[in-house]
Amino acid sequence: MADETPQTLRERADEVLSQPKYAVDEPGLIDRAWDRFTEFLDDLLSVVTGGSAFGGVVLGWVILGLMLALVVFVLWRFKPRFRSVTPARVSATVRTQLTRKSRSDWLTDASVAEGKGFYAEAVAARYHALVAGLIERHQLPDAAGATPTELRDAFEAESLRRDPFTSATDAFSDIWYGGHAADAGDSRRMVDWDERVLAEGGNR
Repeated sequence: MADETPQTLRERADEVLSQPKYAVDEPGLIDRAWDRFTEFLDDLLSVVTGGSAFGGVVLGWVILGLMLALVVFVLWRFKPRFRSVTPARVSATVRTQLTRKSRSDWLTDASVAEGKGFYAEAVAARYHALVAGLIERHQLPDAAGATPTELRDAFEAESLRRDPFTSATDAFSDIWYGGHAADAGDSRRMVDWDERVLAEGGNR
């Protein structure tokens, strides 16, 4: 350190200060452009507000108006396009016709259940097939959520058809809702009642 001259010290200081971490950040392109714009705007406003010549004042106002129009145009041109959030009026049609499984679908389910030995399910499927058949013939109302008792009361027919329908309804209720055990005989009885109820008119 004793042998170092002032010149050597200055060179070492310059070398240290030339490192990137000591570099002074220069303004970017946008910052420089903004500075030039504000300087120009200040000069223009000084002409408009303090100009002595009438022509210079008018020219300043014209230029200022053109600049404001340009700014408005740019903002309008590049503004985000937002879609209207006003809820559209929607007209909906409610379908009152119920969607049900057909009689043939229920009979298929009954056959599958009988093949697996699930006789409670078979009795239920055959009862639903009977009800579906009557609905398809328009001999029972297609009412949503109707109970077996309501279906039984709604079935208007002669006793030769009404009695087996009552028996089928009671058997279904006892097995499906009452928890009574079911066997192959119960399923066969449902077949017999089904034939008697649907004996008149149409195909089963």
